Amino acid sequence: MTVLLLVTLAAMVVPPFVSAPLPDSTPRKLVVGVCQHSPSLTAAAAAVRAHLQQHPGSKAEVVLCAGLHSLSRGLVLSSSDSGSASAPVLWRSDGRGTAVLEAGFRISGWRQSNSSSGGLWEAPLPRGVESRQLWVDGRRAVRARSPAGALITGTIGSAGYSNAHCVEENAPPVCAGWGATQPWSCPGSHVGYWHGVSSWTACRDKCCAIPTCTAAMYFAEINQDCYALARSVSNNTCSVTNEAQTAIRDLHPAPRPPPPPPACPSAPLGEWLTAGTEFVYQPAGATWTEPRCIVTSVETLANGSTTIEMAQPCFTVARGKFQGQEVTYPAYVENAKALLTEPGEWWADFAAANPVIFYKPLPGEAISRLDAVLGSVLNGTDGVGSPVGAAAASAAITLLPGAHHIAFQGLMITHLTWLRPSSNYGFVDLNFGFFFVGETAQHANVPHSLHGVPGAMVLHGAHSINITNCSFMHLGSSGIVTDAGSQEIRVEGCEFGDISGCALSLGNVSEPNLAPSVQDRRLTLTDNSMANVSEQPSSFLSCYMM
Repeated sequence: MTVLLLVTLAAMVVPPFVSAPLPDSTPRKLVVGVCQHSPSLTAAAAAVRAHLQQHPGSKAEVVLCAGLHSLSRGLVLSSSDSGSASAPVLWRSDGRGTAVLEAGFRISGWRQSNSSSGGLWEAPLPRGVESRQLWVDGRRAVRARSPAGALITGTIGSAGYSNAHCVEENAPPVCAGWGATQPWSCPGSHVGYWHGVSSWTACRDKCCAIPTCTAAMYFAEINQDCYALARSVSNNTCSVTNEAQTAIRDLHPAPRPPPPPPACPSAPLGEWLTAGTEFVYQPAGATWTEPRCIVTSVETLANGSTTIEMAQPCFTVARGKFQGQEVTYPAYVENAKALLTEPGEWWADFAAANPVIFYKPLPGEAISRLDAVLGSVLNGTDGVGSPVGAAAASAAITLLPGAHHIAFQGLMITHLTWLRPSSNYGFVDLNFGFFFVGETAQHANVPHSLHGVPGAMVLHGAHSINITNCSFMHLGSSGIVTDAGSQEIRVEGCEFGDISGCALSLGNVSEPNLAPSVQDRRLTLTDNSMANVSEQPSSFLSCYMM
């Protein structure tokens, strides 16, 4: 016979699942229905587990209603939750749409902020909520960050920076003949200022008035119209060809853009740089790595200088990276309220007695219709991950060693975050998103010293697993991660989008030299799509297979 069990504790009418009665024979079949707002999926898993123990070899399905299923805990499956080759346990949507496993926290109570920073909205948050990602109307919002060109400088020490201050990178000089209100920096972002030049003589004069720019810099940055006019720059002199003089006749003036905002906040460094602010490093010539460490304290001394203490062991590990990849000064700074200046940015004070989030809306956004979701960490995890357990720290679905013959179909996992980069461990990657978990960076051959970013679904030593027509969207982690000898894994027809880490990370990066029986093997990927993955940090691979 077929056993039908509806699992729902919400005060709502649940449409029954219809299944034709089967003869009272082996294998029996259990169908567990789970609809929206059920407190967890663990009750469904417990029902399946009990049925399989009572009727070994029988069939079991967990059918999730289409729509939103708010997760409070991740689903963890083991060998006791497993099926067989002829009767795998199936977790699927009901066929009327996608069943969305939602881990995020939806924000309400938005109002205009009285903050000194203009044009902000704010909303209250409950204690204990923390995230690195915010999605607004399905778009990943930018966590408040410094504009390009703001540099933290000072003296680097083992604990951080002394005599630190924020400076504008290559502050634009006033060029002769250009005017005090129309500066030019080289290299820089003022290319638009070259529009509107009305004669070849003027273009030549502007070109020749940049003594600090080399010819290479000049030709890389200059507007194409002026590039056609000034064919060479040497020893602060310009030569302009007759062809260029003729070409100027076809130029049409264009409006000059407004000057960019100051890269550094106007307040002294010690007033706006606070604990929790994150330094993002991009070592020169090493685009495959993007370490991040948080500030733990900032002190302004009596002589006016500022001392910045960085999180440990993050800063020590980042400074100890080898092959010229050690960090020096940050490329930019994130997660300070003073940096919340651009539309589409956000910042939250999660540690306050009354936590609050701030958002600067994009043009046309209405506060009454804002759909804002913070990525969340599921209960039962710390979102950071111990050195050994980092790979399963925040998964919505985890398959433990020995789990087998389980299938997932038509499910979506969304709005998870990963908090390790915000901890004292920070994020110090060797390359392509694989990070150190030890106290130093000099342990490339030490087992368990390197890990990948955790996934929304983690297969940890599982085998014979099928994942079909599922979606992994809006994630602060990776999509699917396999390790510890997962084998016979098939991922087919799945969609991966807006993911901080890898869409798929398949294989054991910590211990690649393993016997075949404990390697990740026979992994099949078919007809999957990926878009906007490796969002943050930018050093991740879209798909990794070891």
